[in-house]
Formats: sequence, C-alpha cells, structure tokens
Amino acid sequence: IIHKDDQFTPSIQPVEYDMEWVGGDYGLWKKNIHLTGGSGHFGQPGSYLYRYQLLQNGHGITSWFSDPFCTQSGPGTLSLFEVDVPNNFNWQDSGFKVPLINDLVVYELMVEEFNQDFNGVIDRLDYLEGLGINAIELMPATNTKEFYHWGYMPTSYFAVEDRYGGRNGLKHLVNECHKRN
Repeated sequence: IIHKDDQFTPSIQPVEYDMEWVGGDYGLWKKNIHLTGGSGHFGQPGSYLYRYQLLQNGHGITSWFSDPFCTQSGPGTLSLFEVDVPNNFNWQDSGFKVPLINDLVVYELMVEEFNQDFNGVIDRLDYLEGLGINAIELMPATNTKEFYHWGYMPTSYFAVEDRYGGRNGLKHLVNECHKRN
C-alpha cells in the first residue's frame, strides 16, 4: 500500500502487509490495517494504491494482481481506496420515480461506441428521449486495462471505467437521466 502522492518517489516504498486466512465457504483472506508507520504521506487523507501478490513459502507464484472487488482502480494493476476524502457530489434526482415495468422502453448502450464517454452519452440524452427511451441499460463500464474489452474482463468488477469519466462521471450521467425521468 502506498499513498498516491508518493507513488513516484523512489525513496518512499510501499508498506507490505500479509493477509490472514479466514476460510469459510468462500476461502476468504483479510487484513485490518492502521495507516501508520509509513513515510511520506502514509497515514494522511487521500488516495491509496494497493495490489496483491500470491506467495507460497515466501516465493512469488503469481505476478502482482489487482483486487477483483475494488471500487476504484489506479494505474496499471493497482487498486485504489480513499481515506477521509470528502464526497462533494450533489445528487439532484430526489424526485425521480422508476417507470412502471409495462411502460419501460430500454436502450442497451455501450458507452464508448455510442459517444465516447459519459459526457458524450449526456450530450445525446435528448436524442434518446426523442426516440421514446425511458431507461438505459449500460453494457459493462468496469475499469479494465485493455483498450478493446467491452467491459467483459474478470477484473475490477465494481470500479467504473476512468476513460468514461469514472465514478463521478457515472453519477453525473445518472443525475442527467433522472432529470429527464
């Protein structure tokens, strides 16, 4: 784990933690950590980058890999979490009501092919509304590191694609869709 602001400072190394076997039906591992004891910005508010490595008897048996359940991704194979970062997004969709199922007109949409990113989709919402569309089904918008993937990669299931606008871009798209009901 390393603070994002320290990732390119050669004298500041990531802090390593060993996971603890939990077991159970899913064969889970976990580690509760306290962000103290590192150098640079470690322990301060901000974004932290992390990744995993599978070891057996102290020897690496896999290359580094990202957290398949992370909600944010960093560069390359890094996952990301935030500590004490304020969420300043202003939701404006409190009056939105989901249409009745018999009234739904769904449009399945691949963001990149439809109009590049979430802002591009927003630019074409009037067009979709003019067609009578009242529901958009996004094809996967997960943050994978492959250029041509359509979102169907077995990584970062819950992280929104940065190239499309990331989490805040998706929130903005939802707000704009809900304004149009």
